[in-house]
Amino acid sequence: MKTPQNPTAEALIYGKNKTENIVSIEPQDDNAEVFIESGGVVTSQIISNRYWVLSNNKLDSGFIKLSGKLHYSFGKQFTTREDFITFKKQNYKKDIYSIHDPKESLMVKDGLTYYKGLQPTNVSILSFDIETTTLDAEQSGAKVLLISNTLRKNGVISRKLFAYTDHNNSSTQMILEWAKWVREVNPSIICGHNIYSFDLRYLSNYLIMNGQELCLGRNGSPISFEDYESRFRVDGTRDLHYNKVRCYGRELIDTMFLAYKYDVGRKYESYGLKKIIAQENLEANDRVFYDASKIRENYKNPKEWEKIKEYCEHDSDDALKLFDLMSPPFFYMTQSVPKSFQSMVESASGSQINSVMVRSYLQEKHSIPKASEAVEYEGAISFGNPGIYRNVFKVDVASLYPSIMIQYEVHSPEKDPQRNFLQLVKTFTERRLYHKALAKTDKYHDDMQAAFKIFINSCYGFLGSTGLNFNMPEGAAFITKTGREILVKSIEWAQAEPRRFKIANADTDSISFTKHDEDSFTEEEKVELVRELNSLYPNTIRFEDDGLYKCVIVFKAKNYVLYDGKKIKTKGSAIKATTKEPALREFINSVIGSIIDNRNDYAGIYKNYVVEAMNISDIKRWVSRKTISEKTLNPQRTNEQKIYDIIQDGNFSEGDRIYCFFKSDGSLALADNFNGDYDKDKMLEKLFKTAEIFDTVIPMDNFKNYKLKRNKKELLEIIK
Repeated sequence: MKTPQNPTAEALIYGKNKTENIVSIEPQDDNAEVFIESGGVVTSQIISNRYWVLSNNKLDSGFIKLSGKLHYSFGKQFTTREDFITFKKQNYKKDIYSIHDPKESLMVKDGLTYYKGLQPTNVSILSFDIETTTLDAEQSGAKVLLISNTLRKNGVISRKLFAYTDHNNSSTQMILEWAKWVREVNPSIICGHNIYSFDLRYLSNYLIMNGQELCLGRNGSPISFEDYESRFRVDGTRDLHYNKVRCYGRELIDTMFLAYKYDVGRKYESYGLKKIIAQENLEANDRVFYDASKIRENYKNPKEWEKIKEYCEHDSDDALKLFDLMSPPFFYMTQSVPKSFQSMVESASGSQINSVMVRSYLQEKHSIPKASEAVEYEGAISFGNPGIYRNVFKVDVASLYPSIMIQYEVHSPEKDPQRNFLQLVKTFTERRLYHKALAKTDKYHDDMQAAFKIFINSCYGFLGSTGLNFNMPEGAAFITKTGREILVKSIEWAQAEPRRFKIANADTDSISFTKHDEDSFTEEEKVELVRELNSLYPNTIRFEDDGLYKCVIVFKAKNYVLYDGKKIKTKGSAIKATTKEPALREFINSVIGSIIDNRNDYAGIYKNYVVEAMNISDIKRWVSRKTISEKTLNPQRTNEQKIYDIIQDGNFSEGDRIYCFFKSDGSLALADNFNGDYDKDKMLEKLFKTAEIFDTVIPMDNFKNYKLKRNKKELLEIIK
């Protein structure tokens, strides 16, 4: 199978500039330094850099007319950055357009992108981790004890451990020597876990406290933190606040950000490095372990110090493992998008698509549109018929929304007269299918198809986004409307004679159904049903066999359980409930297992947990997980205040997770402070509330609220 080639599509996807092996671009005033890496050797070249701005009219004689009739139809390039800044200050009230980030601005104008011709292992990378005596570099007794390093250069991995005891017991001297070493080995990428908020900030602040700077830049410059906060969208409910960090000539990658993006299904119980490594089965077999919480109290003991160093020596391996697992799709997307690799990891996919679109028009000296105002529109269909179903056949449409875009040629003739967006969707879909066909036997192809998948799946959201030049809210509305029509038509087909299937669940692009007698489907029946269903739609809209499930439990829309005879899949916040107490998650899984096996011993399972809730010895099974947010640190509500009160002595920061429980007096306490005192009624209430998840599929007389006074007598009998 040959990679699809199309010169027009190549220029659209990758930009017209074909320069390969770029690993960093650093705009200066009127020039830019471009870094090239080959075989572990990095060279640089100076290119001219002209800042630019677009306008809806000719503001002065320096503006030239762009082709086309889109909103921003005049453009101007400036001789110096100073002139550019002066112009923007003088004209900030006028309808002008420019790209704030100077690196992205240059890349859009000149068609440059990172990593063309490279694979992730071709780019030199340093992973590091630090051990300290405090969580704040400005705190009394603060020391940096160790810096663990794993360097991969030209495919070869080496390790180096910096210990303060090897530098006259001076953390300052050790950090400076480490920075010097980093500049010497010259990695193009520096990564680590939570390095934005902790490691890099700690090292920088520590040196500043001692009259020095953390100089890691390729030109010997110090790293810099932006003064204003940026927000990283973790999920639909939470943002992570952080200050962007920059290092001249190098990409800084925080693997915590990669983990948030990678964990689409929110399977991680914790985003701590060791927890993810364990959950992904990436722990080295010969890994030396040491209780990290004891390092600060044991480092002065010579015997323990040697053990600590041995433990920490390979700490930096873990972040590199996460990088290798999670970064390739974003690495390959960076080959297309005119943003730095670091920005790709930090930014939303909508802005990335918009950058590609802006570049596609400007490289043809064509005008670009102004962002459309947001409009409200109806979303996808999602419903569930609560119940327990056996032998359920599930079908879904492969890439429903992109398929609709292609089939109905969704684009805006007014905003995108060259149909570039549609071309992007078609080309990326075509190339994803190509790489997907080869993905089972080759990791490179799997990573490439994942990269294209991210782009394709972002296209619908891009159309409905605000503040993006090429957005198209009416297009997003058309896509969801068509998706609803397809799903409704498919449900009607499933329920019609002679099939008369029972619909268990429907969600955006999939339906699940079973026979009325819940007899199983044969392979021949499944093939024929998919063929019949697909005959209703154009060739681009293709339903596929998504599995035959022995048991499906539907609680409500978007909350269900699938069991194929081997594995149990769950969907929905009510069931997954990763923030719930471990014992309560275990209870949910036990009841689900009872339903699947037809044991019907729900009452007995429930009573076992009632007994445990009344006699808790291991509080860690019954603690709630809380994430410290901006609101927690600036409490306005009672619950926020309670959390704030218990973290005062712990030097916690935004994004950290804590584990806590209610004491008998109603106050909140950290799990580490458990002394046997807890609110038993609160635990009983939580257990009952958890059991209520099943009220649509199981008679609730299996579960009693033993917090209520009328049930206290029975409770005493149970716990005897």
